[in-house]
Amino acid sequence: GTKVIEFTYHRPFQDFDAAGDNPDFPQAFHLPLMLELAAMLGPKFGVPLEERMSLFREAKMYRDEALDTIAEEGSYYFQPDIRNG
Repeated sequence: GTKVIEFTYHRPFQDFDAAGDNPDFPQAFHLPLMLELAAMLGPKFGVPLEERMSLFREAKMYRDEALDTIAEEGSYYFQPDIRNG
């Protein structure tokens, strides 16, 4: 064929319930996700506020870059042409 149809679909995020689970996000979001989680867990492990704020700023920078990689979404509806038998 000479035509190609690309599509994405939406589904609920998968749970993180095992050490080997991977984030259910595009690769570009792995670093910002890790940095923000580190900042959020910081108080539990005694990370100073200044360092946590730095992690949040860095996470935001990488998250903004990742958001620039997302293609615009839209809806398409397909149905068979039943007019010609």
